[in-house]
Amino acid sequence: ETFKKEYLKFVKDRKYFPACPLAIYKETYNERLKEYRSIRPDADEFDFLKEEWEANYRIHAARTNKDSFYKHLDFKPHLQNLDLSTAKIRNFIAKRIISLGHYMHTPYEVYYDENTTEMEYERDRWNAKPIRNPEIKDTDLNFDESLSNNVVNKNDDSEPTASQWALYHYILQKSKIKPWFFEKKKEFMELEKEYGRHWNNLQTKWNQINNTQGQEGYSKKDLKAVKLLLNSNYPQALPVLEELSQKLF
Repeated sequence: ETFKKEYLKFVKDRKYFPACPLAIYKETYNERLKEYRSIRPDADEFDFLKEEWEANYRIHAARTNKDSFYKHLDFKPHLQNLDLSTAKIRNFIAKRIISLGHYMHTPYEVYYDENTTEMEYERDRWNAKPIRNPEIKDTDLNFDESLSNNVVNKNDDSEPTASQWALYHYILQKSKIKPWFFEKKKEFMELEKEYGRHWNNLQTKWNQINNTQGQEGYSKKDLKAVKLLLNSNYPQALPVLEELSQKLF
């Protein structure tokens, strides 16, 4: 009853609390980010989101902790509300991290199929980890939901990153426009001249993309940049890019 009263009061007053409704989380995001950075001068928005991700996961996992207060709540509506809110906040944080140009590394969970006794794999999205993109500088962006829909400026003269060139080349290979590698190191050293990025960086990024069948190793910002490159050079490869983008986190 105490939890219920406090929960409803905070919702009515539109105040943030762990596992609050998503609408309140969004409304208080800018203010909380500003406060976070005021006490952590070297932090950027990625640092804030990484801590938010971890805190949100702790609330989600608390119900299974024998010492947790949350496990003693009634499932309906208390735990049900917490489960729903943490899931929606989790998706919001992940999309925000990706829209800023960083990554979400989603590991595989191994289990055995009861019918075939074969080892199976599936994405363990609750245990995903935010990964900083070292090529992204702190831009000190404030929250704006429309940012995730921004298109890369066609007049932007900045050179594509190693991640973008690696994804671009991978798409061309998947489209059978470019051949798959035969002597990988030698061929990446040639690509260094073509793309203007160190061959080792290109190979590292390409390996990450290829090893996950195009599901990791780049951000949504990279997708938009590569789409512009393909539009200008190989528009026939765009369907492969679109197919990959449908399967992202």
